Amino acid sequence: MIKICGRVRNCSDGSVEIVVQCDKERLEILEKWLKNSHGLSKVEKVEGEEVEVGEKFEDFRIVSSGNLIVDKGKAARNLSKRLLRY
Repeated sequence: MIKICGRVRNCSDGSVEIVVQCDKERLEILEKWLKNSHGLSKVEKVEGEEVEVGEKFEDFRIVSSGNLIVDKGKAARNLSKRLLRY
């Protein structure tokens, strides 16, 4: 297992934002893993940029909107978009 700290969240436009703090080698491993499109997800592109986050992450967290129904609705909408493409 590789040690990557940060967070991931679903965005309203259907994209996913991942903020990580790790060394370059681990970042390259993460990028390769993301491009393999695991499960029902389909990764169309991976974009990256170096940014100042202003906090030090101690672990990796999935950030929800705070509302389970909203989060599940976003997931269902994104899944239906993917299924309709096929």
